[in-house]
Amino acid sequence: MKQVPEKVNNVLHIYFNLLDSKLPNFLEAYYLYGSTSLEEFYDGYSDIDFIAVVKRNMTEGDVTFLKQIHSVMQKKFPKTILDGRYVTLDVIETVDACENVCPRFNEGKFHGYEKFDRNSIDAYQLKKYGITIKGKSIENLDYNVNWNILIDNMRGNLNTYWVKWIKDCRQFFSIKYIGLFVNLGMVE
Repeated sequence: MKQVPEKVNNVLHIYFNLLDSKLPNFLEAYYLYGSTSLEEFYDGYSDIDFIAVVKRNMTEGDVTFLKQIHSVMQKKFPKTILDGRYVTLDVIETVDACENVCPRFNEGKFHGYEKFDRNSIDAYQLKKYGITIKGKSIENLDYNVNWNILIDNMRGNLNTYWVKWIKDCRQFFSIKYIGLFVNLGMVE
């Protein structure tokens, strides 16, 4: 079983206490993926990628409470960002989830409703490397990733997000600083 870094456990402890106080009996399951599940979490640099499975369809009141919770967490832990989605189990396990959207939060802010694309790199990482924090074991989630769609998604991601990221880095860092990040072994 993968070890969750102490910093991540501390952040999640406070997060779950806030969540339970505002939205009791709300979570069905909670999973981590990304740098935490790949054992590449760096305190102060990495975010905490998560999928929270909720027990019911969310109301605007639920989203309002989540906005408050994420705002508090961002202020309390400005260098440890919670980045994730709130979905129902059927959204993850539905074959065609194209119409199913879920609230997404990052950097303490609500980023609107986005679909959970089960053929995304996030969904693949969740299924292959995810860590179960609460609820049904990740191995028992009923979904598979279509490799052809995943590869197309990855090409699009590499040619947009990562190309922009590299160009932005070149503007701010010399090659020796980019090498420092590589030497640290950071996922990016």
